[in-house]
Amino acid sequence: MPIYLFRHETQSECPEPLELILGLKEPIPPCPRCGGTLVKVPAGGARTRDILSVSNMKDKGFSVLKRRDKGAYEKL
Repeated sequence: MPIYLFRHETQSECPEPLELILGLKEPIPPCPRCGGTLVKVPAGGARTRDILSVSNMKDKGFSVLKRRDKGAYEKL
């Protein structure tokens, strides 16, 4: 089951976001600390930006291509 990050819908006594493990179709429960309404917070994804950088791809032996024209690519 995925872990989701939640925060309160409005300012409340619980300022810290919390993590909950929920099934994909489970409804969002009330806050376990105060009973307030929670909303999902977009969580940071995996660090794909660094993994897919041009310099990292070249270091790993991949060819990096950049689109130049319609259907034409050049090797970086």
